[in-house]
Amino acid sequence: MVIASLVVSFRAAWPWIIGSLAATLLLSGLDDLVPVLICFANRHFRNKDSEETPGAMSGDERSIAIFIPCWRESEVIEKMIRHNLAAIRYRNFAFFIGIYPNDEATVTVTRQLASLFRNVHVAECPTPDQHRRLIASTGSINGCFCTRSRAAVDSTPWCYTMPKT
Repeated sequence: MVIASLVVSFRAAWPWIIGSLAATLLLSGLDDLVPVLICFANRHFRNKDSEETPGAMSGDERSIAIFIPCWRESEVIEKMIRHNLAAIRYRNFAFFIGIYPNDEATVTVTRQLASLFRNVHVAECPTPDQHRRLIASTGSINGCFCTRSRAAVDSTPWCYTMPKT
């Protein structure tokens, strides 16, 4: 008898429980709708004569460097670079892909990309011996980002070393 009365009262309360939950979810989701409405309004009501790139509004675009460290990324790096070259609407940027000489597959793929695209550059880290000597000479404890200069006859690595913290 007690169980039967509980079932009847639960059946009576069930629509109120579901209704309260639905109202709570609807109200909590309204804040997610605001950015969507702003983007929709911006896309459909903006001045059609203006340029789409941010640099066009402020004059010349400043140069941007995008650094990508790669270790065993040969299977995905080409697709990622090609996608970003097509998707980024900013014109004045360059990719610097950091590679290691002992990762032959990634070295091959990134060098092919650098030969195809003028704004893709390969930055090869030095060998472990060169790296140790560089850290010893600069006092850097955080490592470095190195590239072999194409203009250097002796292929001396040119590095940006992080200062000690």
